[in-house]
Amino acid sequence: MRGNFLIASGILLVITGAVLFFTGYSSQNNAWAAFAWVAIIGGLVSILAGIAQKARTFMELRPNNNADYAHAEIRILIKSMGEMAAADGSIDPREVMTIADIHERMLGITISTDEIKNILSDFDEKDNMVETLTADRKMINPAMKRMIIQSCYLVMVADGRTDGAEMARIHEIGEALELTRNEIDHLITIAAT
Repeated sequence: MRGNFLIASGILLVITGAVLFFTGYSSQNNAWAAFAWVAIIGGLVSILAGIAQKARTFMELRPNNNADYAHAEIRILIKSMGEMAAADGSIDPREVMTIADIHERMLGITISTDEIKNILSDFDEKDNMVETLTADRKMINPAMKRMIIQSCYLVMVADGRTDGAEMARIHEIGEALELTRNEIDHLITIAAT
């Protein structure tokens, strides 16, 4: 609203200045002409300030969808790793530490074990991560999809063992993300090196 007021005031000042300008020069009154210039310049400054105010307000009100998507992607990444950690029935503290370590290596962002536990606290055995990924895959960017597969693999091998059922689960997760079997195997190979 303040931007509209500044623009309206500026237009009024410019019009007033134009009238005074015409009146001052036609009557040979330099004082009126000088005042007219001040009104015109002040009006233009007011219009510019109003436009700047409206632009600032517009930019502040725009939702930051990128931040929302990034936050959702990170939660999905951690839940996917939690799915792999819980494949044996429970998530133990070492696996939470492994998830924190992988998160930091993959994203370059440190996350506390408490934050991970908070994200995984609503992890339920009835939850199907494949269904969640299938539903949300449109909002997950390709780089994050690759990171999810590689992170799940790293969680799987953290205990030094690989299991056929866990490997099948990684493939299910990858297919839910619309990755081909060859892409999944290639990402696993990269993560293994």
